[in-house]
Amino acid sequence: MKASRIALAIAGLLLGAFGVFRLLTEIPTGSVIKVAIWLLGALIIHDMVIAPSVVGLGWTLRRKVPDRGRRYLQVALIMIAQSPSSHCR
Repeated sequence: MKASRIALAIAGLLLGAFGVFRLLTEIPTGSVIKVAIWLLGALIIHDMVIAPSVVGLGWTLRRKVPDRGRRYLQVALIMIAQSPSSHCR
């Protein structure tokens, strides 16, 4: 099992390096900068808006909703927060 994990990690790193290489060699510099800005914005929005909202709503559910129904509401909240429609386009 350890050898397969190492092989998968190496394959992932090589594919990631290949993607970065193609991005830098085949895409115009202006577009790469726009993609970098978009990714930075998405990271900031996720970490400063979406994630704290999910944690806060989960905390509120823990205090206000009985145990039996809370788990279903928490799963729904996580799924909604991760759905493609909630991401910036």
